[in-house]
Amino acid sequence: MVTDILHVNVFSQEYVSKIQRKIPNYDVLHLRIERDWIDHCATWSAIQDGQIRDNCLNHSDVIYEVLPNFGIQPGLPLLVLTYWDDVDLLTVYYAAFERLSTIGYNVMKLEDAMSPLDYARLTAHKREFQAAVSYALGIDSQRFIGNSVSTFSALMIMERRMLDKWAAYYNGGNIPLTGFLQGMVKLPWVFTHNNQSWEYDYMVKAAVLSANKIGTLQPHCIFKGSNESDIAVWLVNNGVGLIDHTPYWTSKFQEKYRLSHAQKNLDASHLFADVSSMLGTFARLDIPVIKELYQYTYILYTDTDVFFQLPFTLDTFGLPLPPSLAMAYERPEAFPYNAGVLLMNLPVMRKDHQVDFDEGLALRGPSMQDIIDTMLFSSQNNGFHYGRFGPGDQGVLNMFYEEDLKQHVLPEAFNAKIYKPLVKHVYIVHFQGPKPDDILDYLENGHCRFKDMCAEAVGYNACDYVLSWARLGVAASDDDVGHQVSDRVRIACAVWTRATEQLYQPLVGSDSGLRTWSSAYNVRISNGACRAPKEIHLMGKVSTSFILFSLPTNPSGSLPYKGLSLIIRTAVLSTLGCRTSLVPVDTLPTLPRVH
Repeated sequence: MVTDILHVNVFSQEYVSKIQRKIPNYDVLHLRIERDWIDHCATWSAIQDGQIRDNCLNHSDVIYEVLPNFGIQPGLPLLVLTYWDDVDLLTVYYAAFERLSTIGYNVMKLEDAMSPLDYARLTAHKREFQAAVSYALGIDSQRFIGNSVSTFSALMIMERRMLDKWAAYYNGGNIPLTGFLQGMVKLPWVFTHNNQSWEYDYMVKAAVLSANKIGTLQPHCIFKGSNESDIAVWLVNNGVGLIDHTPYWTSKFQEKYRLSHAQKNLDASHLFADVSSMLGTFARLDIPVIKELYQYTYILYTDTDVFFQLPFTLDTFGLPLPPSLAMAYERPEAFPYNAGVLLMNLPVMRKDHQVDFDEGLALRGPSMQDIIDTMLFSSQNNGFHYGRFGPGDQGVLNMFYEEDLKQHVLPEAFNAKIYKPLVKHVYIVHFQGPKPDDILDYLENGHCRFKDMCAEAVGYNACDYVLSWARLGVAASDDDVGHQVSDRVRIACAVWTRATEQLYQPLVGSDSGLRTWSSAYNVRISNGACRAPKEIHLMGKVSTSFILFSLPTNPSGSLPYKGLSLIIRTAVLSTLGCRTSLVPVDTLPTLPRVH
């Protein structure tokens, strides 16, 4: 391991053992405020190579505010590691360090944990030897918080997290070293689930399996229900950390749901049907104050109806990172945005959250109205629909963080929708609206519980995404429902693909050399009646005059063609606003069977 060189040896072990006999349990703060560090930050930040370097000294002058925000409270000895011989005692950074003691922290330097003789012997060694002792103390500490730009801190964070130990950084932003040691620090990924929503288990499993396959995410699930349930056991066996969390505002929420008649907004989302579903989605507002996540600066939240296609890290989102949180566009490329994928800055968002004061975490932001007050008591709350900001917790986030959100919109590659044109180099595909089984039902039977969204999705590239989902997720799953959907959707999409390639080609004349197939129709599309008056884009093909498409209505065999009779009318024609007519024909191509 790259950190082996920093581990203790027989010479440094003597010092470590003596210190740990005096303070067996302690937290560590690696505070970079030395003169050479301040000079290094000035030089490093000024490099002109297009890279954003903006977090070298961040929060060092308010370290006394940062530690409580990470849940590090006065109690255990706080061993502060730095090279004190090079610290200027007149800087604001040293003044901030001294203030830790005045607000109740049991601050200790190495010299406070050693005899004068041992400390003199230690400081007689070179700085690198002292660093090896400090590293060993950091590895064994209860909690570690350091500066992510420092190689020492970055390696410590990497190793401790691989050992499943608490590790954080106080300076915000990213960990630059991960650009050279990719995969050493995984991006925390958080989602919610319960053992009652069994119909979504197959989606959850595919999401987890695809995350494990790309190998750059650390999954956590806010889970409601028995940890002995089948889905809970499956999640744990596949590397997901389960978090049991009940928001303190649950009872107030339930009362507000009842009094506001929230079910009247069912058209906005199926989640409005019952209070349990609403509580499940609103639970993501509490992510910043969940203790198990306090060590993280940025986390990725997604709904469970996603899958991951390509590896990515925090830096892949681009620097500078969002100040509080970021979302991607929803259907129109305009505000408000879609909260199905969130990049969240937890320490910043934690300040905007009304924290349970009974737990001693009295953290309030500068605003008198925090995000939970906004959720429950905003004048724009109409049955948990927030007017122009949208429904549900998505509306709350759009309302509370509007300014930040408009400054930093996630690229579509991190929230690619199946009802939009295909995006190249997609990291996250989001089945917002129709799920894979909905696409299957539409292809087989022409049914869609999401109205026109299935038609739009199939008219674009739903099959490309669904087939990728099947390959990356369900194919490796033990979920029977997922396998059935996967197997059948492969066939249905193969039929759809071949149909669009062979049956729906523009017919330029009657001498196309096509063989006979009875009970079929051509569909004539008039450009003049369409919203795209000059040309029609269909499955990558363009026509500037008119198009005749072959349309099978009742072919023989067991292949799932029934839904295709509706697809042409709705997925293509209706979405373009075209007037159409069906014309019986006798000469149509024969579609090859899919085996």
